[in-house]
Amino acid sequence: MKRLELIRNQINFNKTRDIMDDIFSHVKMGPADPIAGTMVKFREDKFENKMNLGVGVYRSEEGQPVVFEIVKQVEQELTDDLKTNKLNKE
Repeated sequence: MKRLELIRNQINFNKTRDIMDDIFSHVKMGPADPIAGTMVKFREDKFENKMNLGVGVYRSEEGQPVVFEIVKQVEQELTDDLKTNKLNKE
C-alpha cells in the first residue's frame, strides 16, 4: 500500500511539487545570474543597432563566427609571451 501511495504521489505533479518545496524550504535563493540579467536587458532594449553580449556565439549577418579584435589582440599577446604556456596557472 505504501508503494502505491509513493507511485501516486510521483504521478500527482502538484503533490510532488509540494513535497519538493518542503524538502528544499530551508534553501535560500541564490543571487541573480548576471548573464541572464544581460539577456533580459537586451530583449527589453529598443535600440536598433544593439549586440547581444549574453550567452552564445557571436555571428555576422552572413552567419560566420565573429571574433572581436580585442580577443585577437589578447590571444596574440599571450602567444608572444614566451613565459606563458597552457600549463601555467599564473
